[in-house]
Amino acid sequence: MGGGPRYPYLAALLVEEFDAVPTRIRPEITLAELGLDSSDVDRLFLILQDSWQIYIADVHASPRLNLIDLIAIADVSSAPPTA
Repeated sequence: MGGGPRYPYLAALLVEEFDAVPTRIRPEITLAELGLDSSDVDRLFLILQDSWQIYIADVHASPRLNLIDLIAIADVSSAPPTA
């Protein structure tokens, strides 16, 4: 299964917080196909940024994003900006 070490956490989060069906979760599925809308994606990004201590630009927040691309974006994202 793809996605590296972040994938199991993301898969569990989608099931627990967004009621995704576990058997449908696979790296190439989009967030929309899992039933997430744009407000869900915003919430997901906030959770991931907090959990992974990264900053994901809002430009990436789209229900059309698939899981493997989301993880790739997270892998190249930096720590949150400080004030």
